[in-house]
Amino acid sequence: MPLYYLPNARSEVQRAKMAELEAAGICCLCPDGIAPVHTVGIWSVVVNAFPYEGARRHLLIVPKFHLTSVDGLSESSWLSLHAAIAWVVESFRLSSYTVKVRCGDVRETGGTIEHLHVHVTA
Repeated sequence: MPLYYLPNARSEVQRAKMAELEAAGICCLCPDGIAPVHTVGIWSVVVNAFPYEGARRHLLIVPKFHLTSVDGLSESSWLSLHAAIAWVVESFRLSSYTVKVRCGDVRETGGTIEHLHVHVTA
């Protein structure tokens, strides 16, 4: 299974970027590929470069190392994920928002990349 799943790209621009990164062997959610706006514990908060259509805000919370599943996350990692979500909600003054975790086979989740990440959208 490739790192990126091109059929789930939300735009041609995203599809082209994913194909470029795949060819270079680069995971855009690993530490070298992101510019975090905040970090807490093992998590980095980043602005999604390809937000969902209609979202006013779309942030991703990603682990600081390549991980594909929540399996094996420690209690402290879960607590720091909670802290990262709380930071996003408070910092961006979100009164209504969605939190969605993507992990596993992207052909089944609708995702685009085999790297655990949490979406926070408003």
